[in-house]
Amino acid sequence: MNIKAASRFPRLALLLVPALSAAPALAQQKQAPITGDIIIRQEWTDDFFTKPDPVPSHRTRFWIRPKFEVETSMLRMGLGIDASYSTDKNLEPEGVARPLALIRDNYISRDIRLDLAYLGTNLGAIKVDVGRMPMPFRLTNMVWDQDLRIQGGAAQWTLYQGKTAEPMVKASGIYSRGSHVFADSKDPEGSSLGEGVTIKGGSLDLGFGENKRVDLTGTYLEFDKLNFLETKIRRQNTRVAGALVKEYAVIDVVLRFRTDAPFPMQLLVNGARNRKTETLRDGFWATAVFGSLTDGKVRGEYTYAKVDRDVTVAAYAGDDFFWGTGWLGHKAEIAIAQNPKASFHVIGQMQQFKDSANPAERSHWLKRLRLEVRKKL
Repeated sequence: MNIKAASRFPRLALLLVPALSAAPALAQQKQAPITGDIIIRQEWTDDFFTKPDPVPSHRTRFWIRPKFEVETSMLRMGLGIDASYSTDKNLEPEGVARPLALIRDNYISRDIRLDLAYLGTNLGAIKVDVGRMPMPFRLTNMVWDQDLRIQGGAAQWTLYQGKTAEPMVKASGIYSRGSHVFADSKDPEGSSLGEGVTIKGGSLDLGFGENKRVDLTGTYLEFDKLNFLETKIRRQNTRVAGALVKEYAVIDVVLRFRTDAPFPMQLLVNGARNRKTETLRDGFWATAVFGSLTDGKVRGEYTYAKVDRDVTVAAYAGDDFFWGTGWLGHKAEIAIAQNPKASFHVIGQMQQFKDSANPAERSHWLKRLRLEVRKKL
């Protein structure tokens, strides 16, 4: 079990200890829950174009993320860990020659690490957080893997709030350093101090309606100092001698529509462009969701995506599709809820590496089937 990453942010964790010890007093205003989730995943992947591949043909993963979060009218804090165990070792895949040149996952298959460690304050309509926290921007997996965190600072300003708890106008900004699971800093331990990959950006959310809801989100993300990024996770971006040669300043726009009548339904359309390059710079993602696991027992979901090689930094994109960038594909999911906290999911995917350097691979379909049990703590 690799636990080295769990010590990557000791200073921040030590700073949180005295603050967390005051949690009972804070909980007088709002309950301080211990939450999180457990995921058990069985996965089969067929029709690899090149064998052996770093990803095995089948594997089982156990994943638990307990967290402690508390919020009062003035203060907010959180601390959580991420623990996983898989039947494979994705840093030492069987039958693949060493040294390993490629890692397709955004996680280490056998690992315990610090997942959350943040402090925040509420200044009226403005929320400010510092530490290690979820990405606050409303991005799809095309640009940002939802299991990755930012590390630094984030501010969210709700300019206008409607009758519901959802904001009608909200502006957000982030600055992040040293946040990836794998190395992205000059310091081999991944410290947020010193030189390393930086991510900064801003986002604007506009919301309209209540029972029928339309949301428009515009986001700008700029990646810098990518020479410090672990070479094994640079994946499909344009490279020369292993080094990334493009700059990445991503403009991302997401349009969402949601309604509960005649049944719960959501439609999402997402477009992105890297304004720092002239070729292979666009991405398109569309998702339709029918049903709900909150108000009902069944949910169906379909996603189509076409993502150019250099629309974004592939190492930070979602790992639910086989490649971070340079692909097109389809994903379908059926989910059944046993109760509000437990659900079973069947997920099928088909993808083509459309921007492969090998012309024969561009029309080759890779297939993946996943079975998942998800449980909220």
